[in-house]
Amino acid sequence: MPADNVRLDDPLRPRFHFLPPKNWMNDPNGLIQWQGRYHLFYQHNPHAAVWGDIHWGHAVSDDLVHWEHLPIALAPTPNSPDARGVWSGCIVDNNGVATAIYTGVTGEKHEKQVVCIATSTDDDLIKWEKYAQNPVQMEIPAHLTKAGFRDPYVWWHEGQWKMVIGAGALGGAEHVLLYTSDDLYQWEYIDILFSSENQNEHVYECPNFFKLGNKWVLMVSVMEELHVDVFVGLFWQNHFIPETYTRIGKDGSFFAPLTFEDDDHRRIMIGWIREQRSIPQHQAAGWAGVMSTPIEMMLLDNNQLALTPVHEMLNSDLATSYRQFTDVSPENLADLQATLPSNRLKVVVSDDLSKVIFIDGSVVEYFNFPEYHVRRIYDRVADLTVLADLDILPQKRLGVWTMPNTLT
Repeated sequence: MPADNVRLDDPLRPRFHFLPPKNWMNDPNGLIQWQGRYHLFYQHNPHAAVWGDIHWGHAVSDDLVHWEHLPIALAPTPNSPDARGVWSGCIVDNNGVATAIYTGVTGEKHEKQVVCIATSTDDDLIKWEKYAQNPVQMEIPAHLTKAGFRDPYVWWHEGQWKMVIGAGALGGAEHVLLYTSDDLYQWEYIDILFSSENQNEHVYECPNFFKLGNKWVLMVSVMEELHVDVFVGLFWQNHFIPETYTRIGKDGSFFAPLTFEDDDHRRIMIGWIREQRSIPQHQAAGWAGVMSTPIEMMLLDNNQLALTPVHEMLNSDLATSYRQFTDVSPENLADLQATLPSNRLKVVVSDDLSKVIFIDGSVVEYFNFPEYHVRRIYDRVADLTVLADLDILPQKRLGVWTMPNTLT
């Protein structure tokens, strides 16, 4: 069902968080700061508010807050390795050439999954050209990839390109595989970087592997349980040795995050906030899927991961109005909400910004330093009264910002 009927004033539809003008969105892809501007690509079905016929949508921002929709960047090509979908991947700067490394899929059940490349020499990253000899050359170990082989994540390290990719052995376990390359087009399989301890028939989705401080971070999305596992540890002789562990998105709302390093050397993450409504409800609304706010990742002295909104999201100049309340209790939240001009709020519940909540349509994002949580609320428009459902309501001071629409 085409989403020509999408209501932009749908009270459940976020206006501060990023989402396409209509139809389906899932994983963020190709996050990069290019020529000073932030680019967000994403898994997108341009024809319906359900998963399928996956393209790469595209948006750009100067500040990680205000986003401009751009034309679709990559679409499936008939009779090619991505004929059934342009699935997830990343973008790297290869000597001034923006290079997208993504998963191309074919087969009746999308079972044939390969790594493909497209390049852009356009300053705005609008025009892309697919590599004529896709897929790239690489060994795909049959005994490790029977359950899938997808979502490449690539970085430059010690004079080589390196790639991690999600895989899984049928009747085995989820894996992250490690590859190296000198040119991005020919890849050598090195070894299993990391394996799950659980026996299953899934793949690790959307692996990210990067250095943060003096440690390495491995982040994987776990399909069966719909959460994100994050391990901090050592990268030694092409193997990852985990030391600490945390979990993001315990209720299944947050999935498939992607990270990148910006020009200020911040490690920034954006994740997909999943719908938890039925498919007919997606179709009736004409849209599905929201992106999280951009999140800065930091590592504390004890190797614990800390997640905070990027400082641009906390800029007080964004606010269209501000109110501060004292001695707040759950019982008076409804009365306080009635005095405010909007349901869409940025709520800062502590003066030191250690607790921040974004309330936007059906999305409630909650930063409780160093942790991050997100919830979807559909039975009513989320507003200040949802704080009664959280266990962090302050007794002294509650600062409330009304936020603008940040999509153009």
